[in-house]
Amino acid sequence: MIIAKKGSIEAARGAHGWTQKKLAEQSGVSAARICAIESKSGPMTPQTAKKICDAVGKPFEELFQTVAKTRA
Repeated sequence: MIIAKKGSIEAARGAHGWTQKKLAEQSGVSAARICAIESKSGPMTPQTAKKICDAVGKPFEELFQTVAKTRA
């Protein structure tokens, strides 16, 4: 499962002077999804992570981490 590292997305978009809405426009990921990712509301697909990485020009390892799914 892929999750954002704490503060990484905010820092990356902040370096560009972008709001969540601007990152959404640049990445093709909805603003609601950007907000959810930043607030740790669950995992994302590799495709979503790639879109964000490409938009801000950062490598996957800098913004995201993969974690094992836990069983309930």
